[in-house]
Amino acid sequence: MAHITKKMVKSKGGSKRKVFAARWKGADGRKHEKIFDRKKDADAHLESVKPVPAAFERTFFGGDKLYPEVALEYLDALRGPEDGSDPIGDQTYRTYLNYLRYSARALKSFPLADIDEETMQHVRAFCVRNTKSTRAASEAFRLCKAVMGFAEEERYIGHAPGQKLKIRQSRSDRMQGRIRRADHVYTPEEVRALLVAADALSEDPQPQRRQAWVAYRALAYFLAYTGARISEARGFPRSDFIQSQQIVRIRQKATEGGAIEHPKSADGIRDIPLHPNLVEPMQAAMRAHKRDIVFSTRDGKPLELRNLYNRMWKPLLAKANELASDESNGLPNVREGGFHALRHAYASRLIAANVDLKRLQVWMGHHDPAYTVKQYGHLFEDKAADAALMEKIAI
Repeated sequence: MAHITKKMVKSKGGSKRKVFAARWKGADGRKHEKIFDRKKDADAHLESVKPVPAAFERTFFGGDKLYPEVALEYLDALRGPEDGSDPIGDQTYRTYLNYLRYSARALKSFPLADIDEETMQHVRAFCVRNTKSTRAASEAFRLCKAVMGFAEEERYIGHAPGQKLKIRQSRSDRMQGRIRRADHVYTPEEVRALLVAADALSEDPQPQRRQAWVAYRALAYFLAYTGARISEARGFPRSDFIQSQQIVRIRQKATEGGAIEHPKSADGIRDIPLHPNLVEPMQAAMRAHKRDIVFSTRDGKPLELRNLYNRMWKPLLAKANELASDESNGLPNVREGGFHALRHAYASRLIAANVDLKRLQVWMGHHDPAYTVKQYGHLFEDKAADAALMEKIAI
């Protein structure tokens, strides 16, 4: 994948200087790099050397192939992102592949040169007709646009050298995307409702359910009070819960298949302050067994992600909304979401508590503060602080 990255190189006298490295894969399949002092020179160089692969000269989706090469290249980029973002997991990868089936079927008969905005509207209509839900149609179309945008950047699409199709979101689509991001962040009241529901399920009259919810309750508290990824929670060992130092260490994760691995990047290795509300649920879960992995099956393997969705997350949402239906509880209804929504909620509470950007980046395990701002910047709004600032800079 061709891109430009900043790097520091040695100069005369032992000092260092910032340069822009243009990196690309040539027609020979080998990776190349050339350094420039100015970004625009690096951009110009990439435009001159990046070939349009012959594989894309017939149709964008490669004839009879179900998945296009460029789509797979895009998904591989999501698995190993270079912008500091979280890599997608195996389950998400397979989900995206399934969504891409719809756009592949819609576009496979279109020659490369004929793919334009009108064609994309055909894709949208096709996805709506052939998917099982509105959300699936929306995700399939969103992914198709993302792949097409990636293809534009890689110069796989273009009627002439340097010409692009400009398949971009409309202003209304961008606004809807911003609204959706905000909707995916649970409020503190919703998180509280989920934790109250977990407490209630851990006291269920049925012994078997009560026993299972000792671990499930601790997992809900763990996600809410650490902002950990679900893969990190599934692979969490009891030795990394260090109450004496008031920290929770993140040193490993569990893959979807149950293997224990290090986080994908060094920045995923981090220490998170231990919140007092997390202590009792975790102690209860660790007293229930002597296995190394806290959230594990009887044979010591990490709990399966699919089982967690079906046996923990869905009942937790249902119980939270059941409790919310009784107005005397003072609990709100909890919107549909997933484990990652608790991670976003954790970040939003840190921001509301005025935690500085550097600590937020470290505790969330991000590689780059710029990605943290991109992901959570819309939560940094503080109208009162803005007004105070305006007073300070008044002439």
